[in-house]
Amino acid sequence: MLSKWRWLVLLLPLLPWLIVSVNFFFPRYSEFSDMTITHLPNALYLLQSIRDYGTIPYWSDLIFSGYPFAANPLAGLWYPPAWLAYLLPLPFGFNVMVILHLLWGAVGLERFLNNFKLRKEASLLGALAFLLMPKMFAHFAAGHITLIYAICWTPWLLFNHTANQQKSRWLISAAILGLIMLADVRWLAYAVIFWGGWVVYTLFEQVKSATFKRQIKKVFEIPLVLVTALLLAAVLLLPLIEYTRLSTRSLMNQSDIAVYSLPLEEILGLWIPDFGGFAEWILYPGSVVFCLAIYSISIPGVRKKTVYWWLAILLSLLLSFGKSLPFFSILSNLPGLDLLRVPTRFYFLGGMGFAVLAAWGLNDLLERENLFRPDPVFFMTPFAAFSVFFGMGFLVMGQKIPPNLIWGFFNLLSVILLIALLERNRNLIVQGIKILVLLIIVDLSLVNQQSIQIRNRVEVFSENQSVVEFLKSHPGEFRIYTPSYSIPQHIAAFQNIKMVNGADPLILNSYQEFFIRASGVSLDRYSVTLPPYPNDDPKTDNRNYTPDLELMSLLGVRFIVSEFEIPTLQNHQVAQFSESRVYDNPYFFGLGWVEREGQRLPINQLKIQPNRLEITAQGPGRMFISQVIYPGWIAVMDGQPISFTLKENLFPIINLPDGEHTIQLEFNPRLVYIGIGISVLAWFSLIIYFFCKCFHEKRRKD
Repeated sequence: MLSKWRWLVLLLPLLPWLIVSVNFFFPRYSEFSDMTITHLPNALYLLQSIRDYGTIPYWSDLIFSGYPFAANPLAGLWYPPAWLAYLLPLPFGFNVMVILHLLWGAVGLERFLNNFKLRKEASLLGALAFLLMPKMFAHFAAGHITLIYAICWTPWLLFNHTANQQKSRWLISAAILGLIMLADVRWLAYAVIFWGGWVVYTLFEQVKSATFKRQIKKVFEIPLVLVTALLLAAVLLLPLIEYTRLSTRSLMNQSDIAVYSLPLEEILGLWIPDFGGFAEWILYPGSVVFCLAIYSISIPGVRKKTVYWWLAILLSLLLSFGKSLPFFSILSNLPGLDLLRVPTRFYFLGGMGFAVLAAWGLNDLLERENLFRPDPVFFMTPFAAFSVFFGMGFLVMGQKIPPNLIWGFFNLLSVILLIALLERNRNLIVQGIKILVLLIIVDLSLVNQQSIQIRNRVEVFSENQSVVEFLKSHPGEFRIYTPSYSIPQHIAAFQNIKMVNGADPLILNSYQEFFIRASGVSLDRYSVTLPPYPNDDPKTDNRNYTPDLELMSLLGVRFIVSEFEIPTLQNHQVAQFSESRVYDNPYFFGLGWVEREGQRLPINQLKIQPNRLEITAQGPGRMFISQVIYPGWIAVMDGQPISFTLKENLFPIINLPDGEHTIQLEFNPRLVYIGIGISVLAWFSLIIYFFCKCFHEKRRKD
């Protein structure tokens, strides 16, 4: 049957996405994506540093006047498969890597399901449900590519625990968990909960067996796996712990942690697709998957075998409601979870649960020969009936029935009728399974297509070109401030335009405090952007705030680019391109100067390279450098280490003796180097162990 063609069945739905992967993917109803906001700028900066200077950057000065690049989990530095994307033109490289990870995760889930002796067709359908999960593609459109990387390793974590009975099983689990952390450390808590729960569940399944005492040792593997995985990912975790402690992330309150909690009405999305809906609230698993999951729960024999999976669905849905739960405040204070946002990401676990339940349901449908009661179709029909009444409500109110409601109803009805037919006519089972597979591909492919808008490279990189050309026409080192996000981060990275504003989940607390004063924009809660955009409208949100030009000069701001008029800066406007206004900062004096007798004197030379600034200046005086200081920055004058004081608790002040001096500011992050040493040693030991083990087994067989 279909099992002979399973690779083709998994690959075919991905071909349309591969064909258009030379373009950028954006959410259907949004002009923003983390692909262009974060991942592409980071990749451009990394590649430029390697190409032009032959070095890997540990510090980035693209946004926020500089931040510790090596400590940022979204930098793409430490996850080896991510580097494969850099070998291809971007965004094609990113898109291909996401698609390959989806395929990798689907294969892992299929192998996991095969371990339970399910029919090949059932395992294949479960793999398809994972591969085409609408929530996954909605996050793909939103640009959350590292999150998808990490999620797609989770089925392999479960598979290794279930299928691998060797004593070294825990090492493979640790390696997988280490890769998950390096891909996206935010998924660690979810993966550990899911995998740890599965370990405990499988143990209790064997309570009555003779091997229980031997199997209970598996529980003690959990801390062993965690410790080993932490060592493997130390290269990221050590600097990240330091960065998090010094960032605004550590200041999040309950409302910040519960952002985008699932509204109650969104529960309808379980069987009614939300075309182009908000990625965090997508629940739809597909009509085929939803019905087969109900099928597996309604049959007592199957329900007993799948307790963990329907509990995973229920708990992930429950936790997705976030701030609506009375106990969420307690849960969100647990270590690891206290730094997470967006509780709806728990539902990725529910999506995997639906895929597993669907596979078990189809397996039972394939193997059962006789009619049975309770009839699973009975439990499916209320959802179709509700869709009918819901649609009638729109007609009564004189409104058109939404296309997604129509699509969801007819898909649901088709699947229900097909399952009912296959229950009663076993001669049609072969053709029926093929139709179910076709239905899941068509249904989920169309729903996923509705989540994504495709924009070509020229369109993405052409925004505000006139302003970019104006800025590039001015030589020298300087930064810009745009309260209206007039210069997107990917364009700034591509054109090497440095900004004091920006968007990233981690922002230095000391920098944010100074930036609030310099920009004049108030901020009373955690924000992933500076300046904040409380109404998600960068073009208008900050029009009532006036920046402090003297403080902006300390940040090295020469130009302010705004989509709205700033009345108090009207005399300093030097250009306007459509709605984009460019204001000159009269207090700008470069990125460094020497203060002598109350005057600012220019420095002789300033060279900026990754991880390093080299300055030539004439003393005596106090030299100011517009460089954000962070643990790891050291100063050397004329070859000798020197100390410095801080201005505004942020910028270095160096006392210059009489005469000309050469000063280097170098970023030598000690924790990064320690982390590299620990991770390299851990991975090397792991590889050597498995190499020796394979060599020993080969000799034993010979």
